[in-house]
Amino acid sequence: MTCRSILVALALMTVFAALAQAAPTVCNAECTPSSCRTQSCTDPESGSTITCQAWGTYNVSDWDCDGVGSGDNCPSVANSSQADCDGDGSGDACDSENATYQPTNDASVCHIDAHSSLLPFGHWDFDVEADIRWEDTSSCNAPDELRTQVIDVETCWSDLPFLLPPKFDCCWIEIGSRNLCTAYLDNDQCTGS
Repeated sequence: MTCRSILVALALMTVFAALAQAAPTVCNAECTPSSCRTQSCTDPESGSTITCQAWGTYNVSDWDCDGVGSGDNCPSVANSSQADCDGDGSGDACDSENATYQPTNDASVCHIDAHSSLLPFGHWDFDVEADIRWEDTSSCNAPDELRTQVIDVETCWSDLPFLLPPKFDCCWIEIGSRNLCTAYLDNDQCTGS
């Protein structure tokens, strides 16, 4: 054998060894009841690459393949740490709201919505809305949120049937503030969600 043929033989052996390492293993040897469903393997009959799920043998209790079976707090999203910063039982990786929000005393009136009715006696209903700051009380450190909520509902009645009392006068008498009625009666200035 010449040096050249030895080098060619070594090169071919290296290529075949690399291909053998990269190729998926045969499914009946690789797929076990503890295998991840997305693990690749070679179907021994067709020679095609499939997953252990397609082969039919895999760890059915660990759908997301994160090593946590039953009791996984995110069963369809991998999260081996099982982190749950707000303690709601849904892991951080799949929790749509990683926070536990509580309202603060920081509220600002931003709208007084007036609606009326003439039956049986004329009256105005006033829904007082405020922007309220909500803060996260969990360890998630989520940003504060501004939410608009109805904080008071007042009704002003007429003494006569089918007659509405004056809207602005009813507002400031029932709400207790001319300034609020002037600024926010039927004038929505709310910015919260």
